[in-house]
Amino acid sequence: MSFVQKLKKEIIEILLVTAYFLLCFGVLILIKKLTLAQVEVEFYGFSAALVGALVMSKVVILLDKTPLGKMYVRQALYKNVLFKSIIYTLVLTFVLFIENLIHTLLEGNNFMEAIKSIHEHRDPMQFRLILIASFFSLGSYNVIIAIRDSMEKGALTKLFFKTKENQ
Repeated sequence: MSFVQKLKKEIIEILLVTAYFLLCFGVLILIKKLTLAQVEVEFYGFSAALVGALVMSKVVILLDKTPLGKMYVRQALYKNVLFKSIIYTLVLTFVLFIENLIHTLLEGNNFMEAIKSIHEHRDPMQFRLILIASFFSLGSYNVIIAIRDSMEKGALTKLFFKTKENQ
């Protein structure tokens, strides 16, 4: 496989994974926007959905290529999906913390002040919502990937996109 073919394959993978998580988070942002509109509060969060999808896809693609992402491949699908969803959610939580920490350190705080600032300014309900949404988004993604990997190459795509013939 040439470099250009590998690059094309990687770009398509990144775009598909990002699009999936953008859809998941976009639906959540839309629900939040519609809920807040009932009490006449304006909310603009689609950029947060895009950033969340990019971060999530980065974590998923990297972890899928590590031994951690392949640890339960030979187990029953439910074990594989559950394990990967839990581990990926924990890693995502760590990545988000590190990104917040770096951002806070760049504002001029020292390490301990940065951690204290993150802890004080974090909304616990928002944090829980992000964790729950991430876990279920990752879970559904892992279910789709586990089913795809247990089928012949291209079979899942054909199942969803091929027109049924008259029987």
